Amino acid sequence: MPDDSSAAGASSAPPASGASPAAYRPQQFHGSPANFYVPPKPMPKVAHGTLLRYQRTKLTIPGGTAWKVMYASTSLAGRSIAVTGIVVVPTGNAPEGGWKLISVAHGTTGIADDCAPSRFDVPENVDTTSAYTVALSRGDYRRFAEDGYLKAGYVLSFTDYEGLGTPGVHPYLVGPSERRSVLDAARAARRLPHTPVRKSFAIWGYSQGGHAAAWANDLAAKWTPELHLMGSVAGGPVSELNLVANTLGSTSMEPSLFFMIIAGYAAAYPELHPSDVLTPAGIRVMQKFEAHCGAYPGAVRGQKLSDLVKPGFDSNTAWQRRLGESNPGQYGSQAPAAPLLILHSADDEVVPAFLSKTMLDRICRIGWTVERRIYHNGKGHVAEVPNAMADALPWINARMAGKKPASNCTKK
Repeated sequence: MPDDSSAAGASSAPPASGASPAAYRPQQFHGSPANFYVPPKPMPKVAHGTLLRYQRTKLTIPGGTAWKVMYASTSLAGRSIAVTGIVVVPTGNAPEGGWKLISVAHGTTGIADDCAPSRFDVPENVDTTSAYTVALSRGDYRRFAEDGYLKAGYVLSFTDYEGLGTPGVHPYLVGPSERRSVLDAARAARRLPHTPVRKSFAIWGYSQGGHAAAWANDLAAKWTPELHLMGSVAGGPVSELNLVANTLGSTSMEPSLFFMIIAGYAAAYPELHPSDVLTPAGIRVMQKFEAHCGAYPGAVRGQKLSDLVKPGFDSNTAWQRRLGESNPGQYGSQAPAAPLLILHSADDEVVPAFLSKTMLDRICRIGWTVERRIYHNGKGHVAEVPNAMADALPWINARMAGKKPASNCTKK
């Protein structure tokens, strides 16, 4: 069974380095919003999930206050890195025992630094070629308030993921990287001054975030042992990446996602080279994605995929192995997973619903408790988000209350 140690120098266990998250005193940042994203040099010797700095944002969130945060995490190569995000705290005094917590994994915004959702509170930081990305990410912060998450007493910790906003290329859809960012964001939120937060938490993610949520659901107890993951929600989750890549052009999957996957995996794994699978024209398309946000369909429009992707990708051993390793549920035999809720539209035109069914079948076989709900309302990938968010809240509330979840998996 593969684990994080399959990356050079990495380990699946939390690195034992530096002061604990509770021992380090985070700094309130008073510099410019752009300078917020410049990590301290050298990085302090602290444990992953340590809150390094925070700053009040310009975001207006009904019923909450938004803070931009930077926290320590760990790259696949085992290096201490800085990751940014947003923490939204409900207005008013925390209840007895502290606020409840949800770590939020966002959907695809792109792989360039300008695509970090936390940057979108400052217009000059935003790649204007992707207005929909700005609206979608800003809407994420506000939608949680409108759907009652803040009123229900949840602190919301939104990670930007590794390499979005901060130095390095974002390892797009690389499960072990996403998992660390999401779980470390939960740790960091508990270190925000004057914000008491309970140890029990849940995870929510949609699209790319659904992939991240499913990954973080696995081995959370090992990466953040002091926290208690009660359950995770994966909406419209990307999964089965080798299947997606190998059937490019024969399904409704957005072709642009393929080029972001190639860039992200090449950044994560030194043995993978884009030139082995992309033509020179394909390399130029990939480079456009490295400089723009969102799906950026203009990068592919008018070009044949056969002119961009070399033949034989489905038989390239190195690429197929790494893509297969990033399917959720790789660690099921090593640690118990929290309950998982999958929400997916039958009419999803970006991430076809058969992908989550394939994922369900696999993780059921390794003993997960999973419920999969399919929407038959004619709505597509993005249009289904409000329904998924509305259905996720009562499910999360029930997990926090210790109620037994439903499951589509048959116990043998």
